[in-house]
Amino acid sequence: MRAGLFTGDRRLGVATGLVLGAIVACAPVSAFAQSSPPPRLGDATETREEDEDDEDDADDDSDRRRPRDEPPLRKMSRGEAEEAGFTFGQRRSNSVNTTGALIALTGGALVHGAGHWYIGDHRAAWTLFGMEGAAALLLGTGLASRFAGSRSASLSGYAAWSVPMGTALFGVSYLLDIVGALQGGTPELPANSRRTRGIELEVVYHFLQSPSLPLRHTIRARTGLDLGSFYVSAATDQDVSLGTSVYETTIGWRFWRGPLRHTFLYLEGRGELLDIREVGALQRWSGGARLGLSLDMGAVIGHLRGLAVGVETGYGWRWYRAPGPPVGDMRTVTSRGYAPLELFTHFNVSERLNTRLSYRYRAGGLLEGSRRLLGVGALELNYDSTDIVDLVLRVEAGGGFAVTGGLALWMWE
Repeated sequence: MRAGLFTGDRRLGVATGLVLGAIVACAPVSAFAQSSPPPRLGDATETREEDEDDEDDADDDSDRRRPRDEPPLRKMSRGEAEEAGFTFGQRRSNSVNTTGALIALTGGALVHGAGHWYIGDHRAAWTLFGMEGAAALLLGTGLASRFAGSRSASLSGYAAWSVPMGTALFGVSYLLDIVGALQGGTPELPANSRRTRGIELEVVYHFLQSPSLPLRHTIRARTGLDLGSFYVSAATDQDVSLGTSVYETTIGWRFWRGPLRHTFLYLEGRGELLDIREVGALQRWSGGARLGLSLDMGAVIGHLRGLAVGVETGYGWRWYRAPGPPVGDMRTVTSRGYAPLELFTHFNVSERLNTRLSYRYRAGGLLEGSRRLLGVGALELNYDSTDIVDLVLRVEAGGGFAVTGGLALWMWE
């Protein structure tokens, strides 16, 4: 009995010892938790600074893995970072511009301005759509006049200039939609360097190949005074054999000017004498008045500033004179009226190089149009080599072919 009690007491003692041991083991932890003060703000700040130091160390490790000649990202400029392959928010803008240009190239062929509408330039979109409507009106009425009035001189004359003008306007508005949408509202064209003020002296060599004129090589000299609002010029082409001569004079008035230098309305009068003395004497006298518009597209589409387009038309008269009885006496053989037309655009492809594209119909000059081509297309490059000297190169194609090259000296601007 005593042994059993001892055994029971022993078991109770072991259990009691285990409980006491657990209490003793937990007491320091509980006491530390109760006696430890709450964390201070400074401790949290120190912890955050330690984390940032760890991140800087990671950046330094990343920088050490870069090539030795490449600075760390935090020391790069934006341009250097882009060259190293890093991209910024412009990627989305470029994607929008590219998509707008594709829309202008495809759907814009039917609805001009679709590309600008997509990139959010609604004013430019409506302008291009209006240009397309004007082009369609000119083309439609011109083609109708050609088929309905084949025997009418007035209807045929209207069709002769309305069809090419409508075609050119349609093509210009289509191309403007593509180029403008691709630029996406960011001006990227250099400033237009074509001069509209000064005193000009021009001397060029002119090569001409035309079945209608018996000359090949001419020297052209031209002088002009441009005061901004009023301008006047005189020019002559002389065949190297002195068998043919051309004399021209122009006086003009820019009676309205817009906010941009190449935006204005102008009125001018022109006179011309073509004197052929080699193969039978023949003289052609021409005179007329023209009204023109030059428009810097930046006035309606901001990111196309520097791209000028224009149109010029009017009415003129020509008199043809040939020898008649008595021998050596020049008399008027015939005379006829005509409606000249010229479409043009010019812009700078670099800071000093200006490019001018034009199409003219019965607008004068040595080279005339053919029945197939109707008019004469021309490309002119004007390089501003110095502040006063320009290099001029002009190529023309129509009822023949012509190349012109020389110098233009500007004495005052």
